[in-house]
Amino acid sequence: MPQQGDAPLDPAKAVSINEQFQQSRQFWSSLVDRGVLDAPSTFINATPHMTFVRGEKDVAYLKARYEVLKEQPLFAGIEYSEDSRVINTWAPLLMQQRRKGEPFAATRVPAGTDVDFGALTHQLFDHLTESGVTLRTNHEVRSLKKQKDGTWLVKYRNSIGHTPNEVKARFVFVGAGGWALKLLQNSGIPEIKGYGVFPIGGQFLKTTNPKIVAQHKAKVYSQASVGAPPPLSSAPSSLNRPRILEPAGTGARKRSLSKP
Repeated sequence: MPQQGDAPLDPAKAVSINEQFQQSRQFWSSLVDRGVLDAPSTFINATPHMTFVRGEKDVAYLKARYEVLKEQPLFAGIEYSEDSRVINTWAPLLMQQRRKGEPFAATRVPAGTDVDFGALTHQLFDHLTESGVTLRTNHEVRSLKKQKDGTWLVKYRNSIGHTPNEVKARFVFVGAGGWALKLLQNSGIPEIKGYGVFPIGGQFLKTTNPKIVAQHKAKVYSQASVGAPPPLSSAPSSLNRPRILEPAGTGARKRSLSKP
């Protein structure tokens, strides 16, 4: 939630993002009812969302943010605390080895969730292939050009052997992460002008120790520490959170932990 000078905090963006996610949940629910997706627990699980900050300036900001959000129906139940004992009950590992007297605060939304988008994607594509859609993996799209008849010519190559090929389509959806920028620039569409990406590195820490997992049942967002790389330190809220993962060959669940 950005703040411009001394102007009051505006919850509009946070509310808009929350609304979009609620719409996604409604959509997924409808797909479960239709049998397209498996039980919700296979891709979405209840996980409280927390924001944790340090330092007097960020504590003051988080408190002001809480005061604004608690009035919004979509953030009903949000909690705020500067008490280490309370925060320790929310996320014990987060409070280990904190300096005495260090200002810190946290908010918590008990109704948060964790989505396994990998599992969700697999289930959606399983449904598509069962419905007759051809899924090609190990193919790298190299070029995307609109033809005079309005169709799109997609040139690609096999990742194994680099055999070139092409296909024509009436419609093309590009969902390729950072590679999407290059493909859309290659397509020549005017809407891509002005867009860019920054390379960002990250590190994921994973544990399979059930004693550790049991102590951290929350997704924690936090400001980047002083001295972090520029793309992170300039971000309004860098992520430090557990991810619930499905280990191969088992029905158990894992969490990866990181500490801001």
